[in-house]
Amino acid sequence: MRAGLDRTLALGGLMIVLLQAMIMTESQTQAALVVFGLMLNQAGYWGLGRRLALHRRVFLALRAEVDSFLRLVRQLNAQVLEGSANSVVQTRSEMIDAVDKICMAAGVIGETIPPEKIAEHRREKEAAAGRAAAQG
Repeated sequence: MRAGLDRTLALGGLMIVLLQAMIMTESQTQAALVVFGLMLNQAGYWGLGRRLALHRRVFLALRAEVDSFLRLVRQLNAQVLEGSANSVVQTRSEMIDAVDKICMAAGVIGETIPPEKIAEHRREKEAAAGRAAAQG
């Protein structure tokens, strides 16, 4: 849809310029329309329609959790480069918890994860741990 907006701007601007060139009357209005058409054409060409179109984020909780996970990835990389093994183990554990939070946030509309979804996820995790212990 956004790429379509850019194409529409570019073609619309081109059509305005061509129509004004076909009419060929010398007036300030025509000159202003040609400039406007050129501006629309360039806005479409440079992809400004995509940047100007409003995009409403819906899954804010998921976005926040993914951003948090990315911070942990950067932190892990820095720790590996520093050679601090204890910190790497701690960050790895935090990353596993972050993946659980991402799973809870998936499909949640809004900024916060509902408490019932957190409780449901904990029950599922405890049940999976119980099954693993019974099998092992």
